[in-house]
Amino acid sequence: MFDSLYNYLLGADDIEKKIRFGHPYAPYCIVLFYNIFCKWIGPALMADRKPLELKNILIFYNFFQMIGNTYLTIKAVEALLRFWNVRCVEFGTSTEGAVLLKEFDLAVFHAILIKYVDLLDAVFFVLRKKEKQITFLHLFHHSFICIMCQIYLTSLDI
Repeated sequence: MFDSLYNYLLGADDIEKKIRFGHPYAPYCIVLFYNIFCKWIGPALMADRKPLELKNILIFYNFFQMIGNTYLTIKAVEALLRFWNVRCVEFGTSTEGAVLLKEFDLAVFHAILIKYVDLLDAVFFVLRKKEKQITFLHLFHHSFICIMCQIYLTSLDI
């Protein structure tokens, strides 16, 4: 089980399939449900309940976010240092360009996964009954980032 999870997250095979979440409309549905849950369903479900105690989950979540974003930063700096050149690298013909594109695709996949995990911020606010912290700007920011990632992916010719 962990081998298949490892191969899905870190394996560079079939980036084209992984990066699109299986269906082109899946990200839009995720963002739509996220907004509906955070504004209406979640507060309605929590109206007659006590706030959930999510301290351990939030510690794990924040640790995961820290590790994931650190990993992405290291990969970006590593790629920049290894492939940065004053002259352009011809991606179609050079070996360096092909390696860079493959690594870039994998990094984009990981970055997009982290952006979708970021959606849990507002869900945790709802479950802790801190709806006042969920502003229009918060929902718009997370929704916009996920939608822009999807638009970027659909514009790629992969």
